[in-house]
Amino acid sequence: MAVADWASLPVDLIGRIADRFLATEDLDHYMDFRAVCSSWRSATADPKADPRDPRFRPRRWAMLDEVHRSDARLFVNLDTGRFLRKDLPLLSSRFYLVASAAGGLIVLAERTAPHAARILNPFTAP
Repeated sequence: MAVADWASLPVDLIGRIADRFLATEDLDHYMDFRAVCSSWRSATADPKADPRDPRFRPRRWAMLDEVHRSDARLFVNLDTGRFLRKDLPLLSSRFYLVASAAGGLIVLAERTAPHAARILNPFTAP
């Protein structure tokens, strides 16, 4: 039985698959897809290169609650009903969670400067 070499998929095919994830606002799947290997990462757009790119903004997600005794948060996709648990290590180390915002973004306050607010996209955060 032959072993598939997934890293050698054609760049245009990788791009088309990635575009489908973005078209259906599956940002979590898109980020997982990019993480498969370096060739897939280099064939797809990097959300950190232009964080204002509307393709990387969550739209139909809502944060439900924190996961007990962890930095994870539970999100639900309002269109599909799909649940997603995201680990957000920034919450324990540097920031407080202030509120959830439209589409799935979250508002943070820095622990050392609580009056400085930041917006975090949990789907593209490290």
